[in-house]
Amino acid sequence: MSFRKGVTHKEDKVWRNNNNKDLYTRWNRNKFDSERVDTQVDHIVECQLGEYMWENAFDGRRTTRGRLAPVVQLWNDVDNLNNTSTGLNQRKGDAFEMWKDGREPSLWSALVRYNVPANHRANICVAFEDTADWLAGELDDMADEMECDLYGNMASELDNWREKTGN
Repeated sequence: MSFRKGVTHKEDKVWRNNNNKDLYTRWNRNKFDSERVDTQVDHIVECQLGEYMWENAFDGRRTTRGRLAPVVQLWNDVDNLNNTSTGLNQRKGDAFEMWKDGREPSLWSALVRYNVPANHRANICVAFEDTADWLAGELDDMADEMECDLYGNMASELDNWREKTGN
């Protein structure tokens, strides 16, 4: 089971959605273009966290691909995507995994370990908190509409992660 779908084709939509700015560095798209900075489309709330939460939400229950599909679609929505430099994206992803696995108490401390500058750390944490709030709201709505507490469990779990950024 993978939440990750190809999102590179959404690059222009992501720039427009984020007002032509990288949410982590606050750099304008023109800076990336003029300085020829390699960029990647990043999941703000990482797919690995979504997959982890999905597995925990099961709690031994069986489910269907039909229940997974709307969550995967939500995770790959432009509102959970950001264009950023390849280097920063890789450091963020590594830090996120360390945090998810419990090797760091907060996202902030994991980003420190990967030498992410303080201003970028703050922006990454804010982007995560805002996006996690949006995702949790969408999951809660899905839980109500589809009468599926699995989505509500994920929303609650996401709320817990949002409180642990250390920002």
